[in-house]
Amino acid sequence: MNQYEIVSYIQENEEFLKNLFSIWTDQNKSEESKNDVVLFLRGYCSIAKGLQFAHRTPFYRSLNNSQLAIRIAATAVLSNVLEHDPSLVRSYTLAQIRQSQPNLIFQVIERLHDEPDAGVRSQYSEILRILIDGPKNDGVIEVISK
Repeated sequence: MNQYEIVSYIQENEEFLKNLFSIWTDQNKSEESKNDVVLFLRGYCSIAKGLQFAHRTPFYRSLNNSQLAIRIAATAVLSNVLEHDPSLVRSYTLAQIRQSQPNLIFQVIERLHDEPDAGVRSQYSEILRILIDGPKNDGVIEVISK
């Protein structure tokens, strides 16, 4: 099977995509299962990136059919980055705040406020906790409170 056939098979298999993304809304699924979905999507996107433009468009449309799936995947990626190196994300966010740029913390708060899905809201809450609950000397709380 070549890359195009793999991508085509997956994007045309609505039942598979539905089951894949339902892992995120199933609170009985383990974090490992959810991480596996993120890793799968990352690999799937890597394969699709190598396709010709005409073949990539249907790929992105198949993912876009589920806006919830996109939000879930995005929060999962951010969660994974935070788990790997929270201080890196905090320092980047602090730089945004100090330069009076739109920053990650306030964007996550806005998403948390507007998100209709309880599972995604839970992920946003955990992201905020990790961002804010850093070492006391990193300055996030002081800068946010200003």
